[in-house]
Amino acid sequence: MRRRDRRFLKDDKSGGKYPMKEDKFKCETEFIFRNVLNAIYVLWKRLFAVSKRDAPVVENKCRQSIKENEQKDVGKYKYKRCRNSLENYIFPKNVHWLVFFVTLVFRVWYVCDKQNWWILHPDEIFQTLEVAHSEAFGYGFRAYEYMPPPVSENKSTASTALRQEHALGMYSLRPFILTHLLANVMIVANKLWPNISPFMVGRIFHTAVTSFLPITLYYFTTAIYSHHDIATMTSVIAVSSVHLNLFDTHTVINSVLSPSVFFALTPFMKALRTLVNRHEKTTYQMCSNDVKYRNNNNLKENGHCQRYDSNKDYNYTFHSKRKESKTLNNGNTFMVISGKCEEEDVSKRFDDNSKYSTFSHNSFQLFAGGLTFGILSYIRVDNIVLPVLLIIFTIRRNCHLISHAVVRLKNFIFGFNLGILIGGFYDWIAYQKWFISPYQWLIFNVIRDLSSVMFGSEGIRYYIVAILFDNLSQTILTISAILSMLICLSMYYGKWNAREKCYKSTQADIVILFTILSFLTLYSFHGHKELRFMQNLLVLVCILYSSAIINLVYLFHFLVNFKCVLKVATQMLTVVYLSKSFYFFYTLPVSSISQYTFEGLTGTQHINICLDYIRRQDDVTGVYLDQSIHMTGAYVTLHKNVPILTLIHNEFYEFDKKVRVESIPRFAFYGVRTNLSLSIFSKVSDFIYIKNVHYLLKVLLSKKCYNYLIISSERFIDFGYQEVFSSGRVKVYKRLTDSDSTKRLADFANGLPLGINATILEYEASWLKTFDLLHLAAAKLEYAIKLDPSRARSYILLAGIYAQSGKQIDASNILKACVKRFGGNRCYSAPPTLVHRDSELLFERMISKSQVSDSVIKESESL
Repeated sequence: MRRRDRRFLKDDKSGGKYPMKEDKFKCETEFIFRNVLNAIYVLWKRLFAVSKRDAPVVENKCRQSIKENEQKDVGKYKYKRCRNSLENYIFPKNVHWLVFFVTLVFRVWYVCDKQNWWILHPDEIFQTLEVAHSEAFGYGFRAYEYMPPPVSENKSTASTALRQEHALGMYSLRPFILTHLLANVMIVANKLWPNISPFMVGRIFHTAVTSFLPITLYYFTTAIYSHHDIATMTSVIAVSSVHLNLFDTHTVINSVLSPSVFFALTPFMKALRTLVNRHEKTTYQMCSNDVKYRNNNNLKENGHCQRYDSNKDYNYTFHSKRKESKTLNNGNTFMVISGKCEEEDVSKRFDDNSKYSTFSHNSFQLFAGGLTFGILSYIRVDNIVLPVLLIIFTIRRNCHLISHAVVRLKNFIFGFNLGILIGGFYDWIAYQKWFISPYQWLIFNVIRDLSSVMFGSEGIRYYIVAILFDNLSQTILTISAILSMLICLSMYYGKWNAREKCYKSTQADIVILFTILSFLTLYSFHGHKELRFMQNLLVLVCILYSSAIINLVYLFHFLVNFKCVLKVATQMLTVVYLSKSFYFFYTLPVSSISQYTFEGLTGTQHINICLDYIRRQDDVTGVYLDQSIHMTGAYVTLHKNVPILTLIHNEFYEFDKKVRVESIPRFAFYGVRTNLSLSIFSKVSDFIYIKNVHYLLKVLLSKKCYNYLIISSERFIDFGYQEVFSSGRVKVYKRLTDSDSTKRLADFANGLPLGINATILEYEASWLKTFDLLHLAAAKLEYAIKLDPSRARSYILLAGIYAQSGKQIDASNILKACVKRFGGNRCYSAPPTLVHRDSELLFERMISKSQVSDSVIKESESL
């Protein structure tokens, strides 16, 4: 016998020694040792959760039992926590709480640094913070996702642009549950600190919630693997991931829901794993002379039968022909069982008893988890995919367990249905219709797949490359996971002599692995792909990475003698890896940031810093912004109820107070209802193409309300404005109010034309007609005809606008002039709407570019 095996037999955790006799006893001891290792191997296989040095069987059973029966009565016995149950793990107890605290401090410090105020995606503002700001303070932008459904009596008065959105189903896609919570947080913060930025309040709140991810992941991973080291490593890798750090510090919906998703699914997975473990048939023998039992494990002796009452997850009973016991001075009782051993399969007893047995101490946890998950699934319908896949791959071939699972998870199911009902009630308050938001989301994103058409699509390999092979560290972790899976699978199913020494997490790894593969397959075939949609998948990948790392560490741990050094080295490397990840994320270069931001835009933090400066001023009457409002904090950062003239795509949109949508508030905050004055993107007061600089200056200089300008261009007029602030290359100009400057600006504005290009004027007029700004469109077309009378489209569009405005005589005169110049065939044919590729939106044609004539596309590109 090897020396290591002899030492293993001698040493006991409590300090005792096995009674070693003459050489005659060695042969018998070797036989016993082999049987014990075989029993331990099968026990590991069933539990997934036993460390290498937790060899004593009852110690393992106690460890599993305390997770479900701690301080609870099972039958007539009461069990207490096993002493030093974590003494053989790599990481100390409660490390995950330390990881949470460090992560919270780091992330709050990160988001408070104004240089990190850059925008990852427009949805982080317009689907969360901006909606909450408009609900809390009564003004702000309202995206189409939160607009009410069309009402029949208002269809005739709605603009063409708004009717286009309604025809595409672009309304009522999101419930107000999350934004209502954020609005309450903003109101409370504003009461406590009146000068605080709502943008900062929202980001700090979001960061604080997402920082709980390592805590919820620890308990979720423990429910699957029942292993402290894997759960701890999961929390470390999750907070070290660049992707998760990006999403958790930016207010996207998926990231703020993720901690709650895994928190809600923790009791769900505990009940599911216990159900499967109880029902699986145990087939290993346990007849050895050296199995030791402690007195406090309440071993029940009944004749010649020994049965464990401490843990009912194991469906077997052993019968022995004869037995004898020896008691040592240290108080440990050793049961020496010899002779023929018989095994009785009692798994069938579970079928009848499981229908009536429940986990009373888990009933509230299951209900709370189901309620939480029901609300989360209502906010994001695709959250339901995760538990469905976990059920499928946990039960696997045991399809007959589905009925038992329904009984065991009845509290979870009841809570889930109640959560869905709460979400439907929110929809009824906000939209006057029950359950409209998930229905609209499914129609828009899944059934009609309009998100792929409108927002673009990626290749089928996008998620695989972006998640598994995004950078060097991600690639190394992926390769390590594959290597670990191959080793553990070969040990799990192979005939290796050392397979008993391998930590058995293979079954749980298979569940996570197939869940990840199913996720990738399901989402990869959807055209529109964004990495933020895969928040839950990123977390599952972190779990698989953690299991791979711990498996490799344990395997190496069994092959070397300096185990204590290896344990300390693993802890130190983990600390170094976490610190390096935080440092790398904080110092993320601009080239790396551009890989994750919307359309690769960078430097947006300077726009938000300038908006925050204007927020602190008291004389703001209007703001001009020469950058896209979608990549800024909008009103939640500006926090001023003033008109805005801003760039969107390739055009400037003016959002004046006159064109706002006045709405009655649906929600009351602390007994106060604030009337809503909302700016929507389908209702504007003016539309200016980006290259029509003359008309843009004319509007800015003639309208005195725009007294603060945020300009990133280095070229601007050198009179009438004064630079008051700058951040990076972005500058803030303030309009001078003295009489000389005012007169000079007015004279300069009066001399500017409406435009110098007839094609651009036609393009603007076409869109102004879409926004029902007929008087502005007519003025642009009249001026276009003066600039270039050779364009028939100007005549046709102008005649249509006159007819729509009720000016039939003027429309008839324009048509006569067109026929006289170009002929009747050309003037009486309706031309296609002139649009730009990046802002194309035609009524009832599903944004299909194939329906726009080649000549129009070429002409719009020439702009």
